[in-house]
Amino acid sequence: MPVMGWLMSSGRMINDPFQNSKIPVFHTEIRFRSPTGPVWHPAPSALLCLSFMPKLYSKRRPFSIAFTKSGGFFGKENKILFRPTLNDFKTGPFRAGRKLFTTGARYRKVKGRYFFPASALSGCRTRQGEKGTKNMASKQTKFVTPEEAAGAVRSGDWVDYGFGAGFPELVDRALAARKGQVKDVKVRGGLVIRPRIEIVEQDPERESFSYYSWHIGDYERKLQKRGLVTFLPVVLRSLPYLYRDGHIRCDVAVVPVSRPDGEGYCGLGISNYAWRTIFESARTVIFEINEHYPCLQGVDGSHRVHLSEADFVVEGVHEPLPQRSYREPSATDMEIARRVVELIPDGAVLSLGVGGVPYTVAKMLAQSDKKDLGCHTGTISDPFLELYKAGKLTNARKELDAGLSAWNLAMGSQELYDWLAAEPGLFHPGDLDYIHSVDRISRLSNVISINGGVQLDLMGQENAESAGSRQLSGIGGQMDFLEGAFRSKGGKGFICINSSRVTKEGERKSNILPAIPAGSTVSAPRTMIQYVATEYGVVSLPGKSLRERAEAMASIAHPDFQEELLRYAREHFA
Repeated sequence: MPVMGWLMSSGRMINDPFQNSKIPVFHTEIRFRSPTGPVWHPAPSALLCLSFMPKLYSKRRPFSIAFTKSGGFFGKENKILFRPTLNDFKTGPFRAGRKLFTTGARYRKVKGRYFFPASALSGCRTRQGEKGTKNMASKQTKFVTPEEAAGAVRSGDWVDYGFGAGFPELVDRALAARKGQVKDVKVRGGLVIRPRIEIVEQDPERESFSYYSWHIGDYERKLQKRGLVTFLPVVLRSLPYLYRDGHIRCDVAVVPVSRPDGEGYCGLGISNYAWRTIFESARTVIFEINEHYPCLQGVDGSHRVHLSEADFVVEGVHEPLPQRSYREPSATDMEIARRVVELIPDGAVLSLGVGGVPYTVAKMLAQSDKKDLGCHTGTISDPFLELYKAGKLTNARKELDAGLSAWNLAMGSQELYDWLAAEPGLFHPGDLDYIHSVDRISRLSNVISINGGVQLDLMGQENAESAGSRQLSGIGGQMDFLEGAFRSKGGKGFICINSSRVTKEGERKSNILPAIPAGSTVSAPRTMIQYVATEYGVVSLPGKSLRERAEAMASIAHPDFQEELLRYAREHFA
């Protein structure tokens, strides 16, 4: 049979032996079975291009392909273009051993690409579940009501709402109205701070809907007390791989976007997240246009999508964007921040967590003589706006994205959102693969990562997210930026924590403990903690023995607990 396969590295052009030309191919990891046996390439970026002799289309000839990752064919005449869904690989025509038949179908040329009709690919499913090819260039996007879009959700589906302050409220409301019409619909989100999620509030008995969160936000914490949210642990940099490699599935992706420009491109507003990876794996894609979203589209399209990439587009009136404010810093916050600021050099690239101490650090930096500070952070927030207004945030010394603040999410005041809208040329919003890449972070010099914690033990293990088994938040990108800062030339990763707290009963308890209590989370291992800061000092842990670590940690504990901690260290660490 005249069928040939090539396995190559990502982004290359390959010679087409049947035509005098070069053709680009999509990245995938594929196991290809030819008549002479299987050919396997284990590299994640392996590529496959299939070329077919013209006579293959004149006869009904079978060939067998076994895929292990989502991918596609791309080419010119006499080659099939097909972008399969994840379901095609799990249970559809592309699972191992299934036969795929071609016919004598004629191709159609669209925008310089060649497409074959549905009959050319037997048994393949489009996003709507019909037989045929799935190609974005010929997709007919539909502007529909929220109710019509919500009708695409089926019983048993997994639906993704996204992450952060961006939220598809119109589709959420319409989907909640389908309570009783569907069963076992599971909705994923995370770090939600808006007033309510309708599929939860309208269905507290979980008759139709269950809600899952990657990161417990302010509003989700209230749901947790009512038993209405299920937590999903994840390190954010690994989240795209869960979708891309088929570990989890998304049936319906509901993506909040900005108003389109004249060419049909929409920005991803205040939440880039991993949206492209997620919706490219979905059966059905819904764009919800939010008129309040800033319209920035990023660098080289890093923060944009096109209307043609959606099956349905929804418009309507939205509530104002949710805002997050900061309390006035306490005396303890001020002392911790003062100690950290002393260790931040000119030209530092900042990654600031969301919390009182990172905000206080930024305010102090804004009033300091530091200069040419940069931003490469998971969430851009009002602290960076403070630095910009003070003339400190220039990004001038960054080896990557010089002059640009790079971020994945935006969360803060309306003034912050207005800044993003008014000055799009100051930013590089990117996806999790870009912003949370440890390799990319480590290529920047003097990365300073500042995060809060809940508890630390004498070995340096950190609990950043739970009180016993009760989830308070999530690890988010803390591990990503801790490791990136660790590997950065001149970089420093800080965990900032009050040395103690006072309970409702008036009892003082230490936040530095002999060991993380059973049931609580170890969010970051002892090997990843570089600097710990309390109001009593800053200590560096790498290179220290267990006994030395314990003594260092005890030295920055509240004085009421120092002797107890040192006694434990002497008894347990030789």
